[in-house]
Amino acid sequence: MMTFEVRIPAYNRPQMLSRALHSVLAQNYPHWKAVVFDDSSSGDCQGIVQRIGDKRISYVRNPQNYGAGRNIDQAFAPKAMLGGHYGCLLEDDNFWLPDFLEMLARRLSENDCDLILANQRFNDEGIGLRNGGDTTRGDWFSDGLIEPITLRASFFLWKECQTVDSYGV
Repeated sequence: MMTFEVRIPAYNRPQMLSRALHSVLAQNYPHWKAVVFDDSSSGDCQGIVQRIGDKRISYVRNPQNYGAGRNIDQAFAPKAMLGGHYGCLLEDDNFWLPDFLEMLARRLSENDCDLILANQRFNDEGIGLRNGGDTTRGDWFSDGLIEPITLRASFFLWKECQTVDSYGV
C-alpha cells in the first residue's frame, strides 16, 4: 500500500493550519504521514499540532525565518522524509476534500506516472465551493495524462497544456 507524505508549510495562521490538518485527518485513504514546516514567529502552530496529538503528524520549526518561498521549497524535497512513497504539498491556508488522497492513490495505480498535478477549486469562506470550473489554474491544464516534455514546456513557456489521454474525474 502506498503511503503519502503530506508536507505542510505554515506561517502565523494557526486557525488555517488547524483546518488543513483536520482535512488530512478526515481523508478516506488512511495511509499518510504529515510534516508541518513552521516558519511562524510564535508557537501557535506548534500548539495546534500538539493539541491534535496524532502520531502521524510531525512538527518541524525552521531554525530561522525562511520566508514563503524557501519554506514551500523544502516541501518539494525529492527524498522521502517520513518513509512515504509520494510527497504531497498542502499549504496551511488550503484544505482537502475527504476523497483527495484516495483519488491520487487510484490515479497512481491506474497510470504509469510519477507526478500528479491536482488543480485546486476556489472556496469562498461562508459561501462554499464556486462553480466546478473556477480553479486556481483555470483551464490551463486539461484532465488526463501529459507527456513529461509537454508539462515542462508548459511551465517554461506558460502555455496551456493539452493531454495525451483524457480520463474523467
